[in-house]
Amino acid sequence: MPQQKSLFSKKAILKEIILPRIKALLFGIVLIIIGRAASMVLPGASKFLVDKVFTAGEMKYLKWILIAVMSAIILQAVSNFILVKIIGIEAHRFIAHLRVKIQKRVLQLPLTFFYKESSGAILSRIMNDVEGIRNIIGTGLVQIFGGILAATFAFFILIRINFLMTVLSVIILLIFALILMIAFKKIRPIFKQRQVIKAEVSGRLIETIGGIKVIRSFSSEKKEEKIFEKGSFKIFNNIKQSMTAQALIVMLTLLLTGITSCLVMGFSSFLILKGEMTSGDFVAFLMYLATMSLPIVQISRIGTEMTEAFAGMDRVNEIFSLPLEQEEQKGNTKITTISKEIEFKNVFFTYKEKEEVLKGLSFTIKKGQMVALVGSSGSGKSTISQLALSLLQPTKGQILVDGKNLKESDLDSYRKNLAVVLQDDFLFNGT
Repeated sequence: MPQQKSLFSKKAILKEIILPRIKALLFGIVLIIIGRAASMVLPGASKFLVDKVFTAGEMKYLKWILIAVMSAIILQAVSNFILVKIIGIEAHRFIAHLRVKIQKRVLQLPLTFFYKESSGAILSRIMNDVEGIRNIIGTGLVQIFGGILAATFAFFILIRINFLMTVLSVIILLIFALILMIAFKKIRPIFKQRQVIKAEVSGRLIETIGGIKVIRSFSSEKKEEKIFEKGSFKIFNNIKQSMTAQALIVMLTLLLTGITSCLVMGFSSFLILKGEMTSGDFVAFLMYLATMSLPIVQISRIGTEMTEAFAGMDRVNEIFSLPLEQEEQKGNTKITTISKEIEFKNVFFTYKEKEEVLKGLSFTIKKGQMVALVGSSGSGKSTISQLALSLLQPTKGQILVDGKNLKESDLDSYRKNLAVVLQDDFLFNGT
């Protein structure tokens, strides 16, 4: 079975996200075009209101201007309502499917993964890491795509009003967009680290609640309080880092708005006094410029959510880059029955590097034999049983079943021959 390197590769995004939702996405695109086209009416109507009604006093235009504006607003509101509803439902449906996919993947990972990761960390990967991804295919995507579409419409209208002012405004916007790209690239690792810290803290909290009897028996409440406090402030320090960057982005957004507005007001005043621009053109230019700037302003506002979403995608991809338990097997030899023996042949095993639990262990258990493993706590009895179940794989050496290397066998067929009574009982809720 080939190892799946990434759930969010370009090919996987097309296959897993876009194609199953192609009808909803195409309908959404139509609604976005309608809504953004309707949003162009108000700035255009403002020009006629100023030039024809306010300046020229031609009141006959007022009725038609108000009808056009009101119709555009209703069309924009209805299309936006339907769009958000459709995209929002599809985003939540995708997240539900993604959680199921991740849980299925986690259940097929080797047992060593569960030794290395706490229960809280695994829970966080399945439930929390995917939540932010919803913004990529949900309202965040709609806002950015719709903003870019509206900005394109606005750009061509601005060119017609005044070419030079439009070019200068675009240069400022591009410089700001470049700064934003650099800023979000710096923030992304912070969000990824936040997910790791949250997983550690929630994992410890789950252990604390589950082991409350042990904590009370050994009077360890203060110790657990300090551990949780330390973890909580690690999250706080991480948030503090990201908030500094976010505050910088907001400041830059305000500077962008101020600089561009001053540029337009100064240049427009000069053109109006020369008679090369009307007051209506000035009002329309400002409104269309605001529309063209919208995607960058939106990115500065929802960019944090999108950055967190991409960090979540990175962590989900980490799960899908891990080999499955079955993939660690080198073959698919079926074991339908155990007729002779199980043999450990010079077996070594380590949980952590340089900490060997088993060193060159060799023994044979014949069919029908009853064997007891006796030893002190931590001597490797449970490890041997888990190796025999193929829940763990030897670091070195072989485990043979009727002469067949267990590592080259099909796990499902082998485990169907086994009956296990575990050392610790575990009761699943619900029965």
